[in-house]
Parts: sequence; structure tokens; C-alpha cells
Amino acid sequence: MDQLVKESGLNQRALRILLDALVSLNYLKKEKDAYANTEDSQQFLSRHSQEYISGFGHTSQMWKSWSWLTEVVKLGPQVKNSDLKSKDTKWLESFIEAMDNRATKQSGLTVEAIRKEDVSHILDIGGGSAAFSIEFLKKYPKASAVVFDLPNVLPITEKYIQAAGMGNRISCLKGDYLADDFGRGYDIIFLSAIIHINSFDQNKELIKRCSESLNQGGIVVIQDHVLEEDRTSPASATLFAVNMLVGTDHGDCYTQSQMEEWFGAGNLVFEERNDMSFGVSQIIGKKK
Repeated sequence: MDQLVKESGLNQRALRILLDALVSLNYLKKEKDAYANTEDSQQFLSRHSQEYISGFGHTSQMWKSWSWLTEVVKLGPQVKNSDLKSKDTKWLESFIEAMDNRATKQSGLTVEAIRKEDVSHILDIGGGSAAFSIEFLKKYPKASAVVFDLPNVLPITEKYIQAAGMGNRISCLKGDYLADDFGRGYDIIFLSAIIHINSFDQNKELIKRCSESLNQGGIVVIQDHVLEEDRTSPASATLFAVNMLVGTDHGDCYTQSQMEEWFGAGNLVFEERNDMSFGVSQIIGKKK
């Protein structure tokens, strides 16, 4: 205990109470005055383990935003804090790590579900750690990808790309997807966990701009929580909508018919829906 207090700089009484509680929950084991990881905590909670469950930093940061729920319902989103553009590096790294942990587990099934051939150019909007882009390029070995994200996110993205050895096939394009140009000539434009950040009208404009960047016959893939038409199910989507209420200015979850309306405004036709085993769906639109 003395060594832990010295190295951490934490209050001894508070640390002891917390550690003893973690022992009772089997996260730690204790012998006399010494604490150590259990086998499970060493396996899943140590950064040195290959099975480490990353993303807890971001989960802990969500505690604050959910604590605003009462005020948000009373006053609207003006009570919340700043958006991604002004987050510090530590917050962003925790956020991207959490998104990468999710995306890496989902990416194989995600890309497998998309049945499009002759793909040479892919745009990954808000691609974060580039986990989906990396998986796309495994499926399409002759293709290249562009990750479009905010200027303060892309230095983190670059680290993931280099770690995957994909620096020669994945490039980064900085900007705001609601305002800046994406370029042209894409066969697939992929939006995972993007539309729930925006309002209905913002998404309508975003999908229109995506369509303008597509080749003829190209597709836009929206992968996100999709509400049933009465907006009361599935529960995962309704609760995620609350998460967007407290965490964004305009975010929400949307129905398939709303997404099809965006497609129609952007010269796209609905092609198919893939309901994924991990609780979200792909809604795919094709350029006429």
C-alpha cells in the first residue's frame, strides 16, 4: 500500500477503501497489505494483455454527459460541453481507442456484408482509427481508401494506419464533413456511427454531398442504430438516442424511411438493408 500511495500520489485512506471494494468484486486480490490483479483482471484490464478491453476511458467520460440529462430535457443541448473539434488530445485518444475496439471487432462482418465488386476507391467518413478502411482493403486488394476526419483526429488516425502497415494505401483528408469537399471518384462511401451525431436536415445534406462524390453505380453505406418506424424500438437504439441527446447538439437515431428520404434527395435509390449481429444495421443506397 505504501508503494502504491507513493507512486500514484493518491490519498491513502481513499485508495485503501477503493482497493478493498475491488477485492470484494474479484477485480483484485489482497494478501496482507499488498494488492494484485486477479487472472481475469490481468487478462482483460491490463494494457499489456492481447485481450485488453480498451475504451474504458471514453466510457468514464460519458458519466458526465449523462449527468446532464435532467437539465438537457429542461433547457435543451446548450447545457452540454464542447464538441469534438475542441476536445483535448487525451480525450480524443480515449474516444478513438474506444471506437477502434468496437470497430475492430465488427469490421470483418461489416465488410463481408457489403456485396459490391469492382471497387477501387473508398471514402471512410469520420473513419477515426481507420479500422473499417483497413478491413475494406483486405477484401479489395487493389483498392485504396481515404479517411476523412477532423484535423485534431487525423494525427491519431495516422498512428493506427502506420501500425497496420497501410500507409501506402490509406490517405487522410482533413475537414468538417458538413462543410468541406470530399473529392470525387469513390465506389463506396462508408459512414459508420456518423448520422446519429447530426440533425435530420444535416444528414440529408451530407448524403446529398456523398452522392455527388460517388461514381455512377457507387454506393453509400450507412451503418448505425436504426429505429423502427414508431421510434420506440429496438431498446438499444432508443437509449442511444438519449446518449446523443446529452452528448451532441443535434444528434438522434433515425428510421429506415428517413434514410430513404435522404437517398431520394441525393439521387440515390435504396438497395438493401443488412441487420448486423452486433446490434446495428447497414442501409445502402446506390447512385442512379
